[in-house]
Amino acid sequence: MTMLVQGSSAYDGWTRRPIKGDASSRRYVRLMSPDRSQSVIEMTTPPDQLASFAAFKNISEHLLSAGLSAPAVLSEENGTAIVSDLGSVDVASHLDRNPQHEQEVYLSILEVIRTYQSIPAPTDLPALTPEVATAMIKPFFDWFAPTLSSDKRRDIESALGSKLSKGLSTPQVLNLRDFHAQNIIFRADETGISQFGLLDFQDAFLAPPEYDLASLLRDARRDVAQSVQDAAEERFAQLMNQPVVQVQRATCLWAVQRNLRILGLFVSLAKQDGKSGYLALINRVRAYVLQDIRHPACSDLRPLLDPILTGGPTE
Repeated sequence: MTMLVQGSSAYDGWTRRPIKGDASSRRYVRLMSPDRSQSVIEMTTPPDQLASFAAFKNISEHLLSAGLSAPAVLSEENGTAIVSDLGSVDVASHLDRNPQHEQEVYLSILEVIRTYQSIPAPTDLPALTPEVATAMIKPFFDWFAPTLSSDKRRDIESALGSKLSKGLSTPQVLNLRDFHAQNIIFRADETGISQFGLLDFQDAFLAPPEYDLASLLRDARRDVAQSVQDAAEERFAQLMNQPVVQVQRATCLWAVQRNLRILGLFVSLAKQDGKSGYLALINRVRAYVLQDIRHPACSDLRPLLDPILTGGPTE
């Protein structure tokens, strides 16, 4: 067996098992030694996305230096890399089998967020400005609500932009961006922050601390109990030394921004790429947005978004 990675002959004869990837076009294969005592991950990045691998490597090294669990790049060549294998059980799968541990696990994950947000972020990361954050919801208009009038679109952008400008008053710190239960490996043999392996962080940027909290708690792929959301926001406020109402407001706001974008992306993935499975996630994401626009912090958005969200994707 010939592989593209320099020094990869060490893996000749290892079992190759494809791993289901994310929404991107990257490909993942788990390589298992003949005696099954060792494994690594082969990650292949398309030629037009090599910049994302450089970002992945940069953030990985940063997280590892902070004592967190991230895939270490063992070797790389021509867009294919061998990275360390953090495990095959993600937090979502672990909680499917152990739902009684949901609050304990989520509160523990907050320590991970606090760890990477409490140290200086890597240099040259893009920053989430109000303009960028507002522009990021473009897929919502293009794919979820393409028949929306230009006037109504401008009203939503203006109202959201105003809210985001106020929400960005806090210091901007490292956010991994796609921070949810399927991107976090549960490592049963580890303890503390090492128990959670971090994946899919090549799109990391600088944003308010609550951005990743919103990603974690308003998870498009699994329901997070309201009691767990409440407990996590309260605990995060303690970790941040902030009033809980402030954390709740910011989390609500960033959840709306994130999930409007996600609604559009999921419709796009289904229609453009034939990934129809994403349509099954839309009702959950829509429910999160409907929940959050009923919060006083986002109430200005409710009359603008309610009619669109209750109607579903338009043709």
